[in-house]
Amino acid sequence: MRLNTVMTLMGVLGGLFGLAYLLVPTALLAFFGAEAGPGTVLAARFFGASVFGYGVLAWLSRGANPAEDSTRAIELSLAVASGLACALSIVGVTTGVFNVYGWGSVLVFLVLAGSFVYLRRR
Repeated sequence: MRLNTVMTLMGVLGGLFGLAYLLVPTALLAFFGAEAGPGTVLAARFFGASVFGYGVLAWLSRGANPAEDSTRAIELSLAVASGLACALSIVGVTTGVFNVYGWGSVLVFLVLAGSFVYLRRR
């Protein structure tokens, strides 16, 4: 696995999901079985802004030199963000906030976090 591949994947997924949470949070929350009150919609939009930002960061970093300190810092930051999002997705599914489709989020964040950890250890 190469850094370019993981950064491209994170860029595309972050861009798509970030925009979805920004533009149609109610529909996306309904898909995952979460209630969409005004506070939840606003929080989802904040989440979308962050995810979109991570996607832009990953997309713009995909051609960076893996040996540089700044690239390694980006890898670590995205690994931490993905790992925390994976843990929160697990909490969401196991507490009933998300429906069964929430496991898809768990899987996506787990793959991303695992990929960044793998790249950092190489």
